[in-house]
Amino acid sequence: MDREEFFRLKKVKGVKEKAQAAEEAERRKKIQEEKESNKQNGGEKKPESQEETKNVLGDEGDEDLIF
Repeated sequence: MDREEFFRLKKVKGVKEKAQAAEEAERRKKIQEEKESNKQNGGEKKPESQEETKNVLGDEGDEDLIF
């Protein structure tokens, strides 16, 4: 591989890892807040039909790369 291409791929990977870590932190924060609010509200839980579903492919928000 060319040095420039290797450097570019390394940078892209770093950016994606940072974004993924931020997403994970946000998700954990949201779960923690939901647990706290459930404790305050007497443990009420949403019906299963209203719960969010996660995209199994995980391709939400991926940007197209142009080579």
